[in-house]
Amino acid sequence: MTIFLHILKEYLRFVIGIVFLCVFLFILFDFMHKTTHYFAKYQPNGSDIAKFYIYQLPYQVVQALPIASLLGSVVSMVMLGRGNEITVMRAVGMSPFSIAMPLAFGGLLLSLFSLTLSEFVIPVTSKKMRFVQDISI
Repeated sequence: MTIFLHILKEYLRFVIGIVFLCVFLFILFDFMHKTTHYFAKYQPNGSDIAKFYIYQLPYQVVQALPIASLLGSVVSMVMLGRGNEITVMRAVGMSPFSIAMPLAFGGLLLSLFSLTLSEFVIPVTSKKMRFVQDISI
């Protein structure tokens, strides 16, 4: 059980880092794009811009989760392989299926998290984001 939790922790650590990176890059590039024409035309204040991007965060997280899950699983297995941890797990008799089980469980958790965001959080924040974009800005 401790090996399961160790692999799951490594996987989720990389997934969270990749999600933060993807969301940060999206916001950065979108902000740079909008400062050239959109913000110059409408001249919004800083709080409206901050609200706009904060309300957009759940949608961006849902968009980044699939690629983060894929990259997180690959990177975590590569890191375990570099430290010869996979070799040790195989030497004590663990099957490849039992080594990959934490990744499948983590993917299931991320899918449920994504479903929850998509069904309950994104509709509310999308409405607020559209209000800020159409009315405030």
